[in-house]
Amino acid sequence: MLIFPKRLFLIATVATLLFAFSSDPAPSAVESFAQATGETDPFSMVCQVIGVQDRTNGTTLTLIDATQAQAKAFLPRALGVAPSIGQVVRLTLAPSDRAGFYFVEDLAYI
Repeated sequence: MLIFPKRLFLIATVATLLFAFSSDPAPSAVESFAQATGETDPFSMVCQVIGVQDRTNGTTLTLIDATQAQAKAFLPRALGVAPSIGQVVRLTLAPSDRAGFYFVEDLAYI
C-alpha cells in the first residue's frame, strides 16, 4: 500500500488532534489545602493572603483557604508584584517536599 504525502499529513493531523483533545493541561482545582494533601501535580485554588514576607528572589506568602487552614507559598519575582495582605487570589500551586509549603506557578487576582 502506497501512502501519499497528503494522506500521511491527514493521519498525522488527526492523531495530533486526538491527543490534544484527550489530554487535560489545566491543573486540578481544589477548595482547601486538606484536599491538596498528597497531590504531586500542580493544583489551582482560591485563597486569601494574610501575610507577606519579602525575600531576596521573591516573596513568601501566608495563605488561608476556605476552611481557614493556613499554608505558605513562595512567589518568585518573575511572576510579578506580590499581592497585598487581605487580597483574594487564584493560585496555581506546586507542592514542595515540606508539608504546608508550596511554590506559586501562576497568580490571578480576583
